[in-house]
Amino acid sequence: MLGANTVDSSSGDVFNSALLLDQHGNAVGRYDKVRLLAFGEYIPGIDIFPWLAKLLRSAPADSRQAQDPASCHCRRLRPDLAPRPLICYEDLLPDFVRSVGELHPDLLVNLTSDQCSAPH
Repeated sequence: MLGANTVDSSSGDVFNSALLLDQHGNAVGRYDKVRLLAFGEYIPGIDIFPWLAKLLRSAPADSRQAQDPASCHCRRLRPDLAPRPLICYEDLLPDFVRSVGELHPDLLVNLTSDQCSAPH
């Protein structure tokens, strides 16, 4: 399982996604993040105040959120292993993690990209 930015070819919407790959490198599952991080994955109010994008020069890509954790279409890796991803800080939200747990996963996988720059 790996993290990736994916794009819906029909709408152009960008998603923060988890992709499940099989042993041949083929994507056999995808989960789009449900709980987006404000100012990291979207700018709150950008639809109402589009001038915010110019003000915030390093504004993040405007990601779209998935509807619910059940939208994860990850097949079983083995008969005894059904993974469910959580992306970044989704794992800190008790109600959200509980809703994922109600789907009875065999394995929870948290994908996080902690980027930091080394001192120069």
